[in-house]
Amino acid sequence: MPRPPNFLASLLAALLGAATAGAAADAPRVVVDIAPVRSLVMQVTEGVEMPAPGLLIRSGASPHDYAMRPSEAGMLAEADLVLVVGHALTPWLEKPLGSLASRAYVIELAEVPGLPLPPLPPGTDVTSASGAHAAVDAHLWLNPAVARIWLPVIADALAETDPPNSALYRENAEAAVARLAEQERDIEQRMRPLARRPYMVFHDAYGHFEHRFGLAHLDAVQHSDAGLPGAAHVSGLRDEITAGGVVCVFTEPQLSPAIARRLVEGTGAKLGVIDPLGSTLAPGPGLYAALIEAMAESFETCLAPGEME
Repeated sequence: MPRPPNFLASLLAALLGAATAGAAADAPRVVVDIAPVRSLVMQVTEGVEMPAPGLLIRSGASPHDYAMRPSEAGMLAEADLVLVVGHALTPWLEKPLGSLASRAYVIELAEVPGLPLPPLPPGTDVTSASGAHAAVDAHLWLNPAVARIWLPVIADALAETDPPNSALYRENAEAAVARLAEQERDIEQRMRPLARRPYMVFHDAYGHFEHRFGLAHLDAVQHSDAGLPGAAHVSGLRDEITAGGVVCVFTEPQLSPAIARRLVEGTGAKLGVIDPLGSTLAPGPGLYAALIEAMAESFETCLAPGEME
């Protein structure tokens, strides 16, 4: 059979391209707050012809007091589905989300029932619907057991906004849950020998990871998001590091290296780095697993007994 003329081949290609573009245009426009949530969504949407989820908070920025750029606000205004951790992490988002009215389907993941949460401090006033208090560690994604609960919720939300692909969304979520459970079991074994090793963190953001894997920090360098510690505070922390036998101080990328070095100088403690948002990791569906693995490696490396111990 003779090949079709070039113009016919071009026409067929154009028609195929138009059909593909139409399918992508019909897919829901999804917007998320942070990169780890975006990674979970991208695992669920694998194989679906659709744009990558829009990201409201750019890499390396703090989600607690972020100021959206016009392009990010516009992306939010055009969204069909918005997935955010919730008010405890991004209180400034409450007003923009409220203005969406019924235009978009909004899910606050912190409000999903049945999340495995660390015990609340005595006297804590629980105010949210799910039992998670807004003032208690909003970094829920750092517990992979929480992410395993979120994945089917994400799939159901996508299925509701895009019924033709509902089966694929749910299959992808099921596969992602299985992968994550396997990673969890591996990390659990690796963290078990480190349970009694004293350490200090930059700020109290790791309670969900610690709760899942049996770890607990001695103290935090910074107990709020209001500025870096002064000289007197650093001196007091150094005394605490020495007295408590702290073997590692975990900093974050935004903490001044000079302050970090002063904290451990002469104390015998090592320095480790944890990035709770994965701002140095490659974006995409693999970011979440890479983030959890990087955290595990940081704890494992910095808390491992030294040769002189």
